[in-house]
Amino acid sequence: SSEDSIKKPSSVGPWGGNGGSRWDDGIYSGLRQLVIVHGTGIDSVQIEYDKKGSSIWSEKHGGSGGNKTDKVKLDYPDEFLTSIHGYYGSLNQWGHNLVRSLSFESNKKTYGPFGVEQGTYFSVPMTGAKIVGFHGRCGWYLDAIGVYMKSLKQPNPSKDLHNLGHITSTSENFGYSVIQGTVNQNYDIVLAVRQKDQKDDFGKPIPNKVSGKISTVKESNNIEHKEKVR
Repeated sequence: SSEDSIKKPSSVGPWGGNGGSRWDDGIYSGLRQLVIVHGTGIDSVQIEYDKKGSSIWSEKHGGSGGNKTDKVKLDYPDEFLTSIHGYYGSLNQWGHNLVRSLSFESNKKTYGPFGVEQGTYFSVPMTGAKIVGFHGRCGWYLDAIGVYMKSLKQPNPSKDLHNLGHITSTSENFGYSVIQGTVNQNYDIVLAVRQKDQKDDFGKPIPNKVSGKISTVKESNNIEHKEKVR
């Protein structure tokens, strides 16, 4: 599919300490929900993924402690996580680093913070991508966490073309000449020409210049052209 042809997911992180053992959930279609157990730090996380329409739960990454459980339920597939941020540090001066706090940002809202915001701050401020998997380290606690990020498809320009669709005749009311070609399922072309009135050093009009910019967007089974000449 066109989604699979987009750049493969990239691994980011993990952030936290070196304790515990490594875990890696891999890459999925998306996320449905997260269960975070926390107290003075993040004791464990467990994630419900979506893989081509099926629900798949990860193992619980972390220990059995924690006095509070929070669930982040995403409105999948319309809602998806775009970034995470939080803090990692030790619970005391002798302890090793672990994840102390987590916050999650989706394309609709922010969840958290969960845990205690103390220690070293970390963040994945990526734009134009979504989280499709997690990895990290865990033992008695969630020692470290990282993510797999997948680039999002480019926005569909069909709305812009649709908004221009009502212009069906040549018009020069605002200095524009707009001509729309035949519209069918596979081809749509809109040509807008604007003439610039320029004057020479003596104030006399000189022939109009036309400058152009053409952009093309390709999609899976059709090609939509939007040409704008200024």
